[in-house]
Amino acid sequence: MKRLFTSLLLVFTLCFSFSTAQAKTVKYGYIQFVEKQMGPFYSLSINGKNIDTPVLPVKDEGCLVVPLRPVIEGLGGTISWNSKDAAATAVLGGKEIIFKMNADLCIVNNQEKPTGRKITTIDGATVVPLKILFDVFDIDVQVDSGKGIMSIQNMGYKKDVKGITGMKYLNMDSGFELRVSMDQDYKSEVFKVAAAENLPERIAVRIYGLNKDEGQVTFPVNGVAVQTFRYTRFDNDIIGMALDLNGSQNFEVNRSATDLQIKVGDVTQPPKEGSDTTPGNNAESGNTENTGNEGVVRKNLSYRKDGEKIASLFLEGIVLQPGTFDIWKAVDGTKLVLNVKKAAGVPKDDFFNLKDGVVNTISSRYNRLTEDTKITIETPGSCEYEIVPVTTGNIGTNIVVKAPVPVTGSWVNTGKKNILDHGNITYHSNGDRTAIILNKVKLTEGSKTMTRLYTPLSLNNGKTLQFTFQSKYGSLPSGTVPVYDGTVEDIVLNTNRLTGKSTVTINMTEPMAYNVVYRYDVDSSTITLLKPAKWNDRLVVIDAGHGGKEVGAVYNGVYEKNLNLDIALTVQSILEARGVNTYMIREDDSYVGLYERANIANALNASLFVSIHNNALENNKNINGSMVFYHGSSSQGKALSKTILNRLVKDLKMPDRGIREQSEYIVLQGTAMPSALVEVAFMSGEIDFTLLTTAHFRAKAAEAIADGIMDYMGR
Repeated sequence: MKRLFTSLLLVFTLCFSFSTAQAKTVKYGYIQFVEKQMGPFYSLSINGKNIDTPVLPVKDEGCLVVPLRPVIEGLGGTISWNSKDAAATAVLGGKEIIFKMNADLCIVNNQEKPTGRKITTIDGATVVPLKILFDVFDIDVQVDSGKGIMSIQNMGYKKDVKGITGMKYLNMDSGFELRVSMDQDYKSEVFKVAAAENLPERIAVRIYGLNKDEGQVTFPVNGVAVQTFRYTRFDNDIIGMALDLNGSQNFEVNRSATDLQIKVGDVTQPPKEGSDTTPGNNAESGNTENTGNEGVVRKNLSYRKDGEKIASLFLEGIVLQPGTFDIWKAVDGTKLVLNVKKAAGVPKDDFFNLKDGVVNTISSRYNRLTEDTKITIETPGSCEYEIVPVTTGNIGTNIVVKAPVPVTGSWVNTGKKNILDHGNITYHSNGDRTAIILNKVKLTEGSKTMTRLYTPLSLNNGKTLQFTFQSKYGSLPSGTVPVYDGTVEDIVLNTNRLTGKSTVTINMTEPMAYNVVYRYDVDSSTITLLKPAKWNDRLVVIDAGHGGKEVGAVYNGVYEKNLNLDIALTVQSILEARGVNTYMIREDDSYVGLYERANIANALNASLFVSIHNNALENNKNINGSMVFYHGSSSQGKALSKTILNRLVKDLKMPDRGIREQSEYIVLQGTAMPSALVEVAFMSGEIDFTLLTTAHFRAKAAEAIADGIMDYMGR
């Protein structure tokens, strides 16, 4: 009986100590106090330890206040009292706040900061706004009004990311707030990601120029707005964060040079509790019911074909005026790029796969960093364009596309391609890749590790590249190859018989980087001209497997290289329409060496590399399904492979052949970024072959691969 009574007493004590104290009458005010009814009060836990203090946290006219001394001393700080100035000084983690009684300002590291209310006492104990302590000190705060519990602890972030000096959060019934402090101005982007299988809707954060060791750090929040907060190394020099949401939540972002603040939940109301932080002009709302992820109202786009030779794209509600947009037209007339500034309005991200004889594709994507929208219109031949504002009725802007017009001149493209031959020299520019091919010329030696057999020289502020080599490594015709396609102006070839040296001089419209490789199997060298991606471009390189003389598997007259290219081109179109920067290794039936593919991706500073193939097994028509390969040393490559395979299996109902480690494949071995080699289906499989020969399946496969890439990127 005694043991039972003791147990009941213990249960009662625990329940009482962690439950809300009811309202009571207190002595309120400093020196001259009044009796005031307050409550309910919160129990207080600091660093996991229940704090027994006469004065507990309580809401005072909507402002949540806490007893200063128990909180600061419980966190390992100090409190001192200056009776002359009637001021309390709190010091914690090298930071200082001075609270003067009956004042509505405090002094933070010698700077005045509004408190939003006068500092006072309750039953003789100094109480201060909780929000001020969170603003200044490195603490994490959890407030659960339902249970009447307030938990405060020293910041849980272990400073394992060089460059991030602080990472703390405040979790309350009204919402969640994350603060990230950095040692300098790093580029960042914040956007919402839709819910997916086994993943809730979440807010994704990318901070560029930072790094950490492998491994994810997770903080269980279990709040009304946010379930968990986690961060990890997303990629080389990129830190990724995710706030897993409870349902769909509004969010707001505020940035300064060294601080990033994200509020989730009820963030549309003016801040309370003495906060000096208000939503600025750069705040991004996350209300996805009527806005995009960037917090701006997104306008509809509509396409209409008005006849056999004319069509128009209408930007609803966006009237383009001089100064609100920039326009660029490809030299061959097959591409129009319209850059719409945010001041004019923001079109929705969209993609039209038309191929109706006037327009091939239209893509629209918003850039969160520049706050501009890029609309790209691609046509099968050279077209004329007209921008027509509509200022009455259903206002907006029509972008009129007029049917292909004749083009003349021996060096003008009639399509995207520009392939020119001059003796044993070929200029090959198609889509993303521009290369000069020197047949029967050897400019490098080796494969994985290459030795230069040429001397490079950059002239004219980088707009001219010159490559000189001993003529014994190959001969060149003399003369000038005129190009003038918007990338290269001309190529000058020269051989000096006295010195025994040959020179290739490439004059370009802008400075370019380059990659040079000799391809033993076809006895040719290629000079690929490149514009390396910036660290925040997050470039995805898409590699259509095989090509040219490398046909891949062949079944019933169907070449694997053609299937790979068709799927890869659609992956590129989908990703670009969703705002992802891409680069295609090949966009036609051309040969590209394996080391060459890897070297190009590395020279581009790409963030991801995805090679697209189809499988085959001799004399086994019963094996069907998808598999993805990754390099054994790349945990991120493994993660990328998994997200792509998950999409192929889930969205296409493909048999799951698993992700497989393969460290011998050159495109996986030679790439410096996370890489995956996708085997979409088995050409040798009776079921898969039937699927692969349908355009519908190939398009759905491309969509699944693109979705897998987006899943990995957290977009």
